[in-house]
Amino acid sequence: MTIDRENRDRLAETTRRFLAEEISAFEFDERIMDTRDHSHDPTLNAVVGSLWYFYDDLKDHTAALCKAEWDFIQRLLLILESDAQVHVESRRYWTPAQFAAMLVLAAYVACAASLGFGYHLIIHSIPFGLVSILLSSWRRRYERQFASSDPLLDPFSSMSEIRAVRAAASGFRKQRFPPHLQDVSVRSKSEHRLNRVMHYGAWLLYAPIVLAVQSLPSVQCMTHVRIESDAHPAASL
Repeated sequence: MTIDRENRDRLAETTRRFLAEEISAFEFDERIMDTRDHSHDPTLNAVVGSLWYFYDDLKDHTAALCKAEWDFIQRLLLILESDAQVHVESRRYWTPAQFAAMLVLAAYVACAASLGFGYHLIIHSIPFGLVSILLSSWRRRYERQFASSDPLLDPFSSMSEIRAVRAAASGFRKQRFPPHLQDVSVRSKSEHRLNRVMHYGAWLLYAPIVLAVQSLPSVQCMTHVRIESDAHPAASL
């Protein structure tokens, strides 16, 4: 496995600058994507993919994180500042929620065939959308039962993994969470409400597409972080 030490350090420094509110989200996004594009380190790529969820790429802002999010990013920094490798194993599985979605989708198709295809089907999709929203909640309950990791350890799978990587990264220092970030919000409450209305409105109008996605099997991802003796530094890029 390739370890790109130069770009790992570069990504870690950029992330720390974002957490320190020295750079904003747009600049952060540009820098981490540029680092990813200039590296062949799969672990670095995985870290960039995780960081993408912690900023808004449509509205510029400084860091806006809760403590759990801050701690998660600290664990990502621990990985970057070590020679650890992230391994992701995935498997697909079925639950009753997927089969229920298939039945509801089949009912919609039967309804469409009976009424004839046209713009009027957009209105008729609304009750199917309401069922789809209920199915989503039901599916999440099943998926929680299959969860393989503790969110307080994620992306590590155990405390022993954290201890092993921490021992290999002697220079790592965890940054304390700044309490003022707890009150920072990227969007106002009215913007959040508007986004929710738009989200569920689109869900109701495009229910058949959502039901088709809900008919697919769930994916369980199991992440392990390990120090591997056969890993080698990347050549200069």
